[in-house]
Amino acid sequence: MYDDEGRHTHTVVTTESAWDEEQVQTMLEHLEFRRLTRRCGHHPTKGTAADHVRMVENDTVQCLDCYAIDQRRAAFHAEGLNQQNTKHAKTGPCEPCANEVFWVAERVPL
Repeated sequence: MYDDEGRHTHTVVTTESAWDEEQVQTMLEHLEFRRLTRRCGHHPTKGTAADHVRMVENDTVQCLDCYAIDQRRAAFHAEGLNQQNTKHAKTGPCEPCANEVFWVAERVPL
């Protein structure tokens, strides 16, 4: 912008949105749908429909990495007990086990 004497006073920068109005509206509708989606993964229009019978099942999913870590922790504890380490408690948590860090260092395909 220029003043009456032709000197530059300031610059106005305008940018165009990367999305047009239709894309913005679509995204807002999608976000609203996701906000209303229940923990079960269904939208209230489906989750509250009384014209369906619900058949609910469950299954236990076990993380094999967590299982392997738990197995190694138990073996470490047993090794400490076998070595007559007085710091290892016979039951419950003990200082050596509590201070050890266990992680999956390698995964070998079967």
